[in-house]
Order: sequence, then C-alpha cells, then structure tokens
Amino acid sequence: MDCQEIKNSQILVAYFNEGNEVHLNRIFKCFFNLFFEDFKRLTYHFCQNKIQTKYKEDDLARDAFSDGLMSFYYQLKTKGFEEKGAQVKTAFFSFCLFKLRGLTKGLGRRLIKETVTDFASQVNNADEIQTGELSDAKDYELLLNMKEEIFFRALQELGKRGSDLITWKKIHKFSNEEIAGRMHIQPGTVPNEVYKAFNKLKEIVDRLQKEIK
Repeated sequence: MDCQEIKNSQILVAYFNEGNEVHLNRIFKCFFNLFFEDFKRLTYHFCQNKIQTKYKEDDLARDAFSDGLMSFYYQLKTKGFEEKGAQVKTAFFSFCLFKLRGLTKGLGRRLIKETVTDFASQVNNADEIQTGELSDAKDYELLLNMKEEIFFRALQELGKRGSDLITWKKIHKFSNEEIAGRMHIQPGTVPNEVYKAFNKLKEIVDRLQKEIK
C-alpha cells in the first residue's frame, strides 16, 4: 500500500475494518511519516508560554500523537468517518489535540500538587533551610484548591528565574547539580533558591486571591 492512500477517508476506513495486522502496522507508520512533524510543530505552538510544558514538548507530541492515533483508529473502526467532507489529517489532529490538552492539564495539576507537597516537607525540616520563621504548613494547603489559572498567572509574574527553578525541580526532577549548572550557582544553594522562589510564589498567589474576591 501507498502511504498517500490513507488521506482518502473511505480507503482508510476500509483498511481499518479489514483488520489486517500487517496493513495496520504499515498504516500507523504512515501516519507518523505523513503527519507527525506537522503535529510536533503544532504541539510547540500549543505549549508556548505554558510553564509546565517547558522541555516536555517532544514527549508531549509523541504521547498525544500515539494516543490520538489509537482513539482515531477505534472511532473509525466502530463508527466510520462521521464528518463528511473533512480531511483525514484535520479529523485526526482533533483527536491528538484532545489528548494533548489532557496531558498538559495533567502536568499543570502535578506541578501544583508537587510544589505544595515539597513545600510542606521543607516546613517540617525548616532547620535545614536558613530562611527565617515560617508559617504553619497548613496555610499553604490553599494552593491545592485554588484555580489553576491563578497559579499559572502567579508563575508568570514570578518571572523566568523563579518559575524555572520550580518547574525544573517539580516537573523535570533535575538534580541540584543540573539546576546549578543552568543557573550558574553552587549546587548547595539550590534548595534554598527553590524555597525562596516558592515563598515568593505564595505571596503572589495570596495577592491574586485577594484581588479576585
């Protein structure tokens, strides 16, 4: 089969219904060959200015594309091509984008949860961090319940340096040495720098919370 054939919705549905494993493997490879680079560019555009997706664009593109392809396959196999006149690529990308939004949202929730969890741990071990008096860790539980848009508005306001410190530590799990190399600071100062960034983030969040009340 020719990869260009899968751009024809009727032929594609026929191949999917045929259930030939060799053909299916070929079709899935064709989707990657024909559409993946375009979707990857779309992913980078979609992830632009989203703090939680920094350095995750390639992984997100591949995961969303693979998950979208399987959903698209099962949809066409069971219901056929419902959108008459629509292009295969356009319809397929709608499935991929749905998956991409879900993955991005999941990263955002993970960033919020892990940031708060780590901060609570720092409070419990405050003697190791020379940052003065700390409030009760329960004060910071509000971050778990606040709206995501407020959290990310606060990260934007925090600035590149602070948001990088938080995302590198919470999402990407970089070591202190890796972060120090990127920030041009000593590895031993990284935990305190992360703490100070989070503390500043909390102040911004508190202010934003009051502004919307």
